[in-house]
Amino acid sequence: VGVLDVLLAHGAPPAVRDSRQQSLLHAAMRAGNLETAALLLERYPEQLLIRDKWQRTAAHWAVANGQIEAVKLAAQYMQ
Repeated sequence: VGVLDVLLAHGAPPAVRDSRQQSLLHAAMRAGNLETAALLLERYPEQLLIRDKWQRTAAHWAVANGQIEAVKLAAQYMQ
């Protein structure tokens, strides 16, 4: 989280995507990395709308991988 915070503070694009069109938030939610997901959601809640090449959001991946706490975190930003 510390490194990500520094990168974002120095202009790293928060919506960078990989070859599957998945964002940093997709990776954090899929893995259940709550600290990283919380940092991204606090600053860029619109990232919850980003869909990958399968039309899945980060919240979809959290559900698919049983990351219940990540799903709860995302739900706070969906209201």
